[in-house]
Amino acid sequence: MDTTIAPFAAARRGDIEAIQEWFSTGSRDINERHPRNSWTLLMEATGSHEGQIETMRFLVANGANLEAESLSGWTALFIATCNKYVNAAMFLLDHGAQVDARAKGVLTPLMFSALSGRDDVIRFLLYRGADLDARDEDGSNAEELARQEDSYDAAILLADVRRAGGWRGYVRYPRFRLLMLRILAEQGRAETKDDLLVRLFPAGPPATEDVKRPREAYRAQKGGSLPRGIFMHILGYWRSDRDYDPALRPPGAVAAPSEPETTKGE
Repeated sequence: MDTTIAPFAAARRGDIEAIQEWFSTGSRDINERHPRNSWTLLMEATGSHEGQIETMRFLVANGANLEAESLSGWTALFIATCNKYVNAAMFLLDHGAQVDARAKGVLTPLMFSALSGRDDVIRFLLYRGADLDARDEDGSNAEELARQEDSYDAAILLADVRRAGGWRGYVRYPRFRLLMLRILAEQGRAETKDDLLVRLFPAGPPATEDVKRPREAYRAQKGGSLPRGIFMHILGYWRSDRDYDPALRPPGAVAAPSEPETTKGE
């Protein structure tokens, strides 16, 4: 194999020993470019087989540039998100990659994911703080780009997030609806007959002449309900399909070590 491209092939394979051997043969640059496509070793490792996480860790620990761009203007993060390699994207962001870095100064990873209808990647990027209002050179944001490409599911998701005032509001909205249901139940304007929910959503005063009795009396009459403070505590643990749990990493994703391996001092 051509020795000028051997380390790049090793990065794609996840062969850290081969890369270390390459380093040991002389003065080497961790950010050296592939002679054909200008990709760095980190880009090669990122774009291969869901991301070669251990190789990426080794390269980053030894000074790989997270924001280096290919001839096409793609960074390692852009490569990861375009390939739907969420585990690789998570690793890069955890180590300081810029979530809104633009390819050739035009598209952010969120914009490209919206164009391509990659809903799972969109959720991940929004969770990690991607700018919903960033615009391309024509003035279009991610939602508008999704609509232009008929990526309707992505457009609806982005519109819902915008309507909720951002990702945090979008995630909290189902909890807000449950809180409103409880308040309506307390007022006697809603009820549930579900055995599990009856303690979360208490019965309000009945529409009778004794409606002026203290609300606590009606709670006791129904066997009691949880105080609102406990209800809010429980609500904090409740999860909906809008939640993105960072603990549920995709297969192959690994947590960053406290002291990554380096070649310095060897």
